[in-house]
Amino acid sequence: NNIIIISPGSVLLNCSIAVFGSNNKVIIGENCRLCDVEIHIEDNNGAVVIGKNTTIAGFTHLASIEGTSITIGEDCMFSKDITFRTGDSHSILNEENGLRINPSEDIIIGNHVWIGNKVIVLKGTVIGDNCIVGTGSIVTKPFDKTNIIIAGSPASIVKDGVCWLKERI
Repeated sequence: NNIIIISPGSVLLNCSIAVFGSNNKVIIGENCRLCDVEIHIEDNNGAVVIGKNTTIAGFTHLASIEGTSITIGEDCMFSKDITFRTGDSHSILNEENGLRINPSEDIIIGNHVWIGNKVIVLKGTVIGDNCIVGTGSIVTKPFDKTNIIIAGSPASIVKDGVCWLKERI
């Protein structure tokens, strides 16, 4: 019961999709351009959804585990050497009671988001519409605000009230 949908007008160059489990979905919207993208889903009920008119320029790894999802909005632009991970891949337990303390969480990227080179986006991240993520950033938490630049390790807001264009003017 896994579903893979690649919408009309989308071009995938040297990409791979690996799905291990049931009831998972990969949806790539219309007119996307993906180059060297690895989509990896483990377990059941996971998803990777990429909105229309999104461009991913170079090696990008999108990993969804334990029924979580990665949702990327429309008209996004990603550079290369980017990693998205919804989980840690292994359990971390509380020593006192043996309960797991590192559950996997969704990643949500808004519309018209530009992500720079060598960025890592981890579980629980939310990035609002019209944002920029600076090169080399590690994003570990939600940023619901729109029109901001986030950068650093860990990422924080470094400027607000911005927008961006794909074209140089």
